[in-house]
Amino acid sequence: MFLYSLNESFLERALPSSLKSYCKEIKVQKIGFNKIFKNLLKNLFYKKPFQVSYYYFNRIQKDVLLEINRFQPDVIICQMIRTSEYLKNYNMAPKILDYVDLLSEGLKRRIPNSNFFFKWLLKIEYKRVLNYEKEIRNYFDKLVIISEEDKKYFCKSDDPKINVIENGVDIDYFHPKTAEKEFDIFFNGNLSYPPNIDATQFIVNKIYPELKKIKPDIRILIAGANPKKKLFKLSNKNIVIKGWIEDVREYYWKSKIFIAPMQIGTGLQNKLLQAMAMRIPCVASELTVKGLSYGAENVVLVAKTPSDYANLIIKLLDDDNFREDVARRGYEFIQKNYKWENVIQKLENIIQETINNKK
Repeated sequence: MFLYSLNESFLERALPSSLKSYCKEIKVQKIGFNKIFKNLLKNLFYKKPFQVSYYYFNRIQKDVLLEINRFQPDVIICQMIRTSEYLKNYNMAPKILDYVDLLSEGLKRRIPNSNFFFKWLLKIEYKRVLNYEKEIRNYFDKLVIISEEDKKYFCKSDDPKINVIENGVDIDYFHPKTAEKEFDIFFNGNLSYPPNIDATQFIVNKIYPELKKIKPDIRILIAGANPKKKLFKLSNKNIVIKGWIEDVREYYWKSKIFIAPMQIGTGLQNKLLQAMAMRIPCVASELTVKGLSYGAENVVLVAKTPSDYANLIIKLLDDDNFREDVARRGYEFIQKNYKWENVIQKLENIIQETINNKK
């Protein structure tokens, strides 16, 4: 396998050493912020999504084609529409586009809560991305999307070209462990990503005040890569904000409850899978649970309002038997539905089918 990756600020630590054992070659192309800005500015007058223009450069286009011709792959997998433009007109090998989740639906959900300028910008981008997602599908042999929920947004009827492959979790790595609990609640994710920033603010500004009324000593941990400076300002004696950590399992093991109060965004939350695999009870929004397999509503506690979150969290903290029952059901749900072996087999089947059809 040959991995070709684009990154605006490549860090060696962001590339797991284990990944190298799966790849014959890895090439990371660093793209500068100055050139990105020029790309975005130029694209104001075109209809291509900013999501795509952000990553598209003529010099990289030439290099991608050179590497493909040198490596001669049996199949090409393109992750997200952000990189699909590079493979759009290449037809010498079968191609699979992995949408992951629908960017258009995520943008749509961000519009109502944005200020005037960003609301105007997001509306433009939403229309562009929506059109591009529909158009780019015609250039690929197979399409992959992360959940049945996202597939419903993408197409109203069943389409054999579109395949749902949910994420998996390494249950040997993310495993339960008895440890001293330093925190009552834990939330993690990329803290420069708008849905996670929004969820962090929701925890601090909405849920925490409700909890503090009953449990003034409640301890909350929020952690993730690239935290925005404004998030550190939300910390206090009860709320700890942390950045990058080499082994995020340490934070899970130190926490009693995991919450995922996502208000915007789409797709499947890996953080939720990891928490359940580590036998930690989870409280999440309806939006978060929608991305999971059928039956998730019976294993993840669903909350709508800040009061709902507070009541469920307090019940979990005060009732050890209830907390263990929710944790057990989540753990069994992961064992049944999200083992990597099953997910990988689905992908392998699609890859082989794509190659055979092209031949």
